Amino acid sequence: MRNIITAILFFFAINECYAGGCSYTEDMMRKNSEKYGKLLKIDIEKIEIGYGVNMSVPFSIEDSELQQAYVVKKDWRNDKELFVFPISMYQENKELNGWFNISEDLFSNIALYIDYGEGCSFTIRKAIKH
Repeated sequence: MRNIITAILFFFAINECYAGGCSYTEDMMRKNSEKYGKLLKIDIEKIEIGYGVNMSVPFSIEDSELQQAYVVKKDWRNDKELFVFPISMYQENKELNGWFNISEDLFSNIALYIDYGEGCSFTIRKAIKH
C-alpha cells in the first residue's frame, strides 16, 4: 500500500511540473546567466597543485533559495560533459560560500552551475577562468 501511495504522489509531482509548463531551455539558462551572473563571485588563486577556486553566491534570488551548486568540465568539440562534481556550500553572513582545488591540466572549459528554486527551478551558469 505504501508503494502505491508513493507512486501516486510521484506521478502528481511530475504531472504538476509538466502541466504547469515547466520546461527549461539552454536559451533560458543563458538569459538567467546574463541577468544574475554578476551575483556569483569567483576568486581564483594559483596554488602549488594548480588552482584554488573560491566562490560566493546569494542564499536566494527573487525569493528562490539555492538548491545546489556544481562544477562541470566540458569537451566542447564533442559537446560532452567530461565530469560533474557538486560543491558543498556553507553560509557566512548573507551569502553561501564554497571552494575546490583543481590541477592545472584540468583547469579549462569549466563552469559553475547554480540551481535556485524548488520544482521548476532555474539555473545560472558562470565560466571559471583566470
